[in-house]
Amino acid sequence: MSSALEVAELLARERTSTETALAAHCPIPVFTCDASGRWLSCNSPLLKLLGADERTLHNDGWLGLVHPEHMRDVMAQWQELAQRKDKVKVRIVFLTPDKRTLITYTDLVRLSNGTYLGFLIPACSNMTAECPIHGFLLGHI
Repeated sequence: MSSALEVAELLARERTSTETALAAHCPIPVFTCDASGRWLSCNSPLLKLLGADERTLHNDGWLGLVHPEHMRDVMAQWQELAQRKDKVKVRIVFLTPDKRTLITYTDLVRLSNGTYLGFLIPACSNMTAECPIHGFLLGHI
């Protein structure tokens, strides 16, 4: 007979496995990170958007793609995440390897295992409420 603790641990492992599988197969750019902002994993749409490989982005590597003029703002928003430990929205301006400036918004949600799942949505020059994605962002950022 399993103890309640063993059952709880099994359920937590299954939930984490499901969350990881969903992130990997999500059609929009997503990543997982810890509260310090170290990226643990990301999916292929995110790699394509940023024009980088996963090795480059892993841990603190993604900070190398943050636009230098916006680094202080990004770091302040990550510190807010570490303090609040629940949910926070972050605006990140990237300078991609091919020298494109890419403005993105991410909504970070705390997962059951204590890590965070981030959805990275690129902004565009004509962000309007008529666009379903941008309308959602404009209402929540």
